[in-house]
Amino acid sequence: MNLFDKTLAKQGQLLLNKENYAYILVILFSGLPFLSWIALTIIALVTLRKGYEEGLKTLGIGVFTALITYYIVSANHTFAFSKVLFTFIPIYLSAVILRATAKWRDVIIAMLCLASLVIIYLFYFPPGIIFKIYDLLLVVLKENKDTALQYKAWLTNKNETMAYILGIQALVFVLSNFSVLMLARAIQAKLFYPQGFKHEMLNIRANPLALALVSCMFIGFYFKNAIFISLLPIWLAYFCGSGISILIYIFATDRALVVFLLLLILLSFLPIFMLALLASIGALDCLINFRELANKGNFTNKSS
Repeated sequence: MNLFDKTLAKQGQLLLNKENYAYILVILFSGLPFLSWIALTIIALVTLRKGYEEGLKTLGIGVFTALITYYIVSANHTFAFSKVLFTFIPIYLSAVILRATAKWRDVIIAMLCLASLVIIYLFYFPPGIIFKIYDLLLVVLKENKDTALQYKAWLTNKNETMAYILGIQALVFVLSNFSVLMLARAIQAKLFYPQGFKHEMLNIRANPLALALVSCMFIGFYFKNAIFISLLPIWLAYFCGSGISILIYIFATDRALVVFLLLLILLSFLPIFMLALLASIGALDCLINFRELANKGNFTNKSS
């Protein structure tokens, strides 16, 4: 175990054994915009290990601290309340589900369904922040001569542009929550089940019902339906994640981090191709159990 792992395990042990220490750190980091993920990780870790009651206490402290802070520094109190609500509550609920079921598939589906409901809600009660982002992007495009055509296109297709913005925001929301929960689970695994986290990550499979749902979304996307445009990114990311999991499982179980970084590099240089490839693999995996085939020796010699 290297120095980073030892430090992470030590801090995790302190957080679980000394609740006052956990409360102090949650209070300290909940109101800091770029460090609130630390408070969220603590909330998730406490919930995963100690149960929903202890997690609820930690959540309450974090939410109260964040609300007070945002109400002081933010002029838009509605936005402040929404930000806290959509940041803290999903993490807690996801941790409760993961503790109860021990299945990442259930957690991810719950996250995606929650994000989808929020997207649908925002289409009927759109917050000012989305319009502000839209207006800001228009200003940037307008001032740049090279993007004059994009400016005209965005100006004439406001609903479609807003749908893309909302979809990207939802994707960031889901990925950030998933990352926090992964970190909390990794800390828990280091303390109590060293190989458990890796095993869970390498066995994430997409749901066949989700594949049918995404197929319907593609139809809506083709006809430029704004809601489906916003929903599609988060559900495609689900299949991409499943594709990454199965590729690492089959080809490099012992070098998972190396292959993961390699996939990220390829995503940076060939984003469209790699996203399509990973999503396709993830979609196929929910119909054909590639891990079962791999264990039988069709892809690897693991069984030998």
